[in-house]
Amino acid sequence: MGNRELGIGDWESGIGDWESGIGNRELGIGNRELGIGNRELGIGNRESGIGNRELGIGNRESGIGDRELGIGNWESGIGNRE
Repeated sequence: MGNRELGIGDWESGIGDWESGIGNRELGIGNRELGIGNRELGIGNRESGIGNRELGIGNRESGIGDRELGIGNWESGIGNRE
């Protein structure tokens, strides 16, 4: 546990890991890039998730109420600009 290469709380692959796991930076719940409350693609994430900026519900780029490709999106969706 807490190992850098492969275990729970590991950097590369495990729960609480940076790249892929719950609370991970790149793809886990509460992760920066793609998890719940993550920056890039999770619920409340910036890039892809519910309330995310780029591709989730209420996201900017692709999701319901998203700018680029979702319902009420700016670029491609119901109520979209284009």
